[in-house]
Amino acid sequence: MDDLVIIDTETTGLNCKYHRVIEVAAVKVSGGKIVSEYNSLIKITGDVPYLITQITGITKEDLNNEGRDPEEVFTEVKEFIGKSTFVAHNVNFDYRFLNAEFGRYEIPELDNPKLCTVQVARRSNLPITNFRLTTIKEYLGIDIQSHRALNDVMVCYELMKLVEKS
Repeated sequence: MDDLVIIDTETTGLNCKYHRVIEVAAVKVSGGKIVSEYNSLIKITGDVPYLITQITGITKEDLNNEGRDPEEVFTEVKEFIGKSTFVAHNVNFDYRFLNAEFGRYEIPELDNPKLCTVQVARRSNLPITNFRLTTIKEYLGIDIQSHRALNDVMVCYELMKLVEKS
């Protein structure tokens, strides 16, 4: 596990053209160890849909109080990722959403190599019934809230560590 950035976003919906990233977290991994971490809520102009608050626990009030300026956050995220391999659960979802946000702020799009932890889990022969992150979290015995960016990143990291050992 060298030169990886494991990343997760929480969004206001599923379509990167219309919905926005409201939380992003990432860890940089080198030599199998986390060497740095990034985590931020992001201010948005619209509302956080009720369903998204139900899933993530993130409210518009949270974004107003703790969220940061999106252009600042996405500039930092792009720098944090650098040239590392971009790792995420359903990697194309997060990759597309971040590139859509980068485009809104004239930040150069990602062209990093990608690795999908869904595919990693599928190839690992874990005795699980599906490859949702919540199922993997339960299998690994990790007791943290799902659907918060940094927590989901940590589940992906633990999955990568487990697969690396086998």
